[in-house]
Amino acid sequence: MRKLTIILGALIVMSIFAPFFSCQQTCLNNVFYETISMDLQVNAENLGITSTAAKNSEDTIRSTTNQFYNYPELQRFGYHQQRKSFPLVTSAFAADDCPETQEYTTRLNASKTEFWLNVDYDASNLGLGTIASNTNLLGNTDIKANYLQGFETNPYLLGGAPTTLTIAKDFFAPINDQWVMFYFLFVENDGTPFLDSTLAYINYTF
Repeated sequence: MRKLTIILGALIVMSIFAPFFSCQQTCLNNVFYETISMDLQVNAENLGITSTAAKNSEDTIRSTTNQFYNYPELQRFGYHQQRKSFPLVTSAFAADDCPETQEYTTRLNASKTEFWLNVDYDASNLGLGTIASNTNLLGNTDIKANYLQGFETNPYLLGGAPTTLTIAKDFFAPINDQWVMFYFLFVENDGTPFLDSTLAYINYTF
């Protein structure tokens, strides 16, 4: 009788705490993304741009920050790790009930990134004169240091992830009020190249 009372008592206690136990996360859905291609476009959604700042349109750059946005093509893969918080309680969770972590596995080599335009670039304000079209502007130390730091300091961009890219506003002064084709070349650590381009109209008030 005493044994039965103990068992019944244990079942009652477990039924009381069952909702609490069932809320414990017993699985973790680790999702990994590998970048298949990079796709930088004018940040027409104005992501990361304050409401009071000038806004970009579909193909026109007006914002002083976050002018571009990367919409990469990604390959998703993942797995589930089961972590039992309470061994006396077993709970069945569907995959969608697992909390999800995301990690981008692509690693781009910043030293091999290239960036060029289809028009000549007047860099006289840096004492460099006119730089011919189709010249890698990231290969010029002064231009990179003054205008293009975002290519090297944005960890999401170097991870092939969706993210904004900021180029210093003064970079656009010599190419303002015209259509410009921007070219981007990113190279993965294993040597895989990602070539991309986008056409935009520059429309700043200086």
